[in-house]
Amino acid sequence: MATATSLYSSYPPIAKEPSLGIVGHGFDLHRLEPGYPLIIGGIDVPRDRGCEAHSDGDVLLHCVVDAVLGALGLPDIGQIFPDSDPKWKGAPSSDFYQRSLFDFACHYSQYRFNRVRTFRGGKSLTRLEVLVEML
Repeated sequence: MATATSLYSSYPPIAKEPSLGIVGHGFDLHRLEPGYPLIIGGIDVPRDRGCEAHSDGDVLLHCVVDAVLGALGLPDIGQIFPDSDPKWKGAPSSDFYQRSLFDFACHYSQYRFNRVRTFRGGKSLTRLEVLVEML
């Protein structure tokens, strides 16, 4: 099983000029089903249905992780943290988030995060409360 760190040797490096910015886009979708937790941005939202997923199904963190991996030129979150690997069963998405940020810092120290913007249905969300109210 390849880890996020070991994947760097398999892919060409992204541009290394500090004056250039890099952008990543993330997308995630899970079916809402009874019996699963609804976790958004690491916050457990009390609901009768949650995201059916191998991990905790946190769609917000999955999008951010996918954007970071994409900016680094790596495969998407499903290839780096596959649902076929039992070690990710029920894993908190914050683990994926911390791992992707750690790898970003270790391998691309000349860059820094500028901002993260999330969208739902074409509308920019700036507060988690807005996202929770829309569910």
